Amino acid sequence: MRAGTAQAPFGDAEVDRLEALAGTGKLAGRAMLPDELQGFLCAVVSAPQPIPEAVWMPIALGVDPADEEVAASGIVPLVRRLADECERDLLEERGIEPILAPGPGGQGLDYARWARGYLEGVSLAEPAWDAADPEAAHDLVLPFLALAGDATPAERHACAGLIGLPEGADLDAALEEDLAALVQENFEHWLRRRLVPDPIRRASPRVGRNDPCTCGSGRKYKQCCGKDA
Repeated sequence: MRAGTAQAPFGDAEVDRLEALAGTGKLAGRAMLPDELQGFLCAVVSAPQPIPEAVWMPIALGVDPADEEVAASGIVPLVRRLADECERDLLEERGIEPILAPGPGGQGLDYARWARGYLEGVSLAEPAWDAADPEAAHDLVLPFLALAGDATPAERHACAGLIGLPEGADLDAALEEDLAALVQENFEHWLRRRLVPDPIRRASPRVGRNDPCTCGSGRKYKQCCGKDA
């Protein structure tokens, strides 16, 4: 998050403005709508290593953010504000407040599109989420696959076990209720690994000063090649 960017909360007025801008001009049909965008940004700020804005902003907008028409619209700073708020809320462990659109046919809320945005953000990570531990990364992503409607029956069953869901309970309802907590857990998972770097590993064993010199002279290392070390 950029220093000195504390601002008022991203409220309903900002969401409405973002949605209006996303549907106009070159952005129409290309830019992510607010719900999908929030999911995307939550994954972006949760990546194993920071993802530069130059990488994720064009994906969020679907067009070049430097395009004259796009830049003049004011959407770039608005998207940036939402990204900052997602990161700030997760860093401060306040949890996000999901932005959700009405579901298909106006029934319920569309958690699937939010989750698809999150998965899009996951795909941008470099290194990838599954680079070091594919099994652990799969468990982190599995609830979002299920919410997006992309999980197989076997994966849905595994997801239910992963979150400790009782037999016969509604998986989708449970994941919807726990969405903010799932996002927070993933953010903290990768934040811990950013703050605790991998230990430095030597390419070859360290030679002690009293060990035989590696050059084969028969003298101690400190009296030979290590004399000036």
